[in-house]
Amino acid sequence: MHNMFPNSLLSFLIRSLENSDEFAINIISKYYPLSSEQLIKYTSKLSWSSVAMKENVYWSEELFENFKGNIPLCSLSNNEKFPWTEEFIAANFQELFYYQGEPTNISSNKALP
Repeated sequence: MHNMFPNSLLSFLIRSLENSDEFAINIISKYYPLSSEQLIKYTSKLSWSSVAMKENVYWSEELFENFKGNIPLCSLSNNEKFPWTEEFIAANFQELFYYQGEPTNISSNKALP
């Protein structure tokens, strides 16, 4: 996985993440290419709205199932790299298409089947 952060900055951000620093949590959640192992290790620390939109996470339905309690589907609906299937969309229709009673912008996702 390509790392856009120099090692010293990454070390600082990881230490800050472990200490629940909000800035580090936001930066890592939004920009750092997290592995499955890192998602597991930092499950309780990450901003899952940002993680769900990341296109540099190797999403699968299995990975989604492991973290579905953390992932807001309205955020995932924007992710064009998620392996969308008709079955997944049908099973999660309400959460993908509506957030707090308002329509999401999933219809603009060009990756949908």
